Amino acid sequence: MQLYIQAETTQDRALMIRSLHYLDLAVEAYRHAFGKDDPEVAYALTSYADVERKLNPENPSFSADEAYSEAYRINRARYGPRAIITLAGLVRIGELRSLPSRSRGDPAKIEAARAMLLEAFNGATRGSGWNAEDVRNDADAALRKLDGPDARQRELH
Repeated sequence: MQLYIQAETTQDRALMIRSLHYLDLAVEAYRHAFGKDDPEVAYALTSYADVERKLNPENPSFSADEAYSEAYRINRARYGPRAIITLAGLVRIGELRSLPSRSRGDPAKIEAARAMLLEAFNGATRGSGWNAEDVRNDADAALRKLDGPDARQRELH
């Protein structure tokens, strides 16, 4: 994990590429050590997918989708659907699914991604604690990207 943190801090692409291998090994090691549904596994999966996204922001490997989805499932089962950490995962999935490389311009796929992002935004608005404001801001930024620069102020539900 430290290699990933160093790569993230320095934005060193070569280091990020190398860290993917070790993050993949970390996921398997965490599954073995803690069990497949442990939050540490979710953290490792999210770290792996985050690096994939940084390396290929417009078209990350589909392993990023799988990693985010599995991490979301683990966190939702452990902490519940309204927990900030769960909502943070929903933002990441919504961001990925809204990419043109994923939605392929399909209005239904874009709307499904928007619904995820709105769910995360609204949930984080009602939430507090661990990074609620960051999750809310990330969801809002992703929604603005989908809706365009003239998007009006987000309404809370």
